[in-house]
Amino acid sequence: MDNAAVIQTACGTANDLWKFASKGIGYQVVSASGKCLNVSGGTEVGNPLIQYTCSANGATNDTWLAVWEPVTT
Repeated sequence: MDNAAVIQTACGTANDLWKFASKGIGYQVVSASGKCLNVSGGTEVGNPLIQYTCSANGATNDTWLAVWEPVTT
């Protein structure tokens, strides 16, 4: 269902299964239901994560970059 909230729960169900689908320089994170991990309303800080229909070419709010950031102390 579009706009379903993304929540954290204990592991062990089909809802835990997500896959990475390559889109340009990033990835769409796709749930077992076929919906994409999406930032509701755009990419602004503080917007909630939802499940939403994946855009065919990868939209800015449903395409994720794999980035390594060093731990700073």
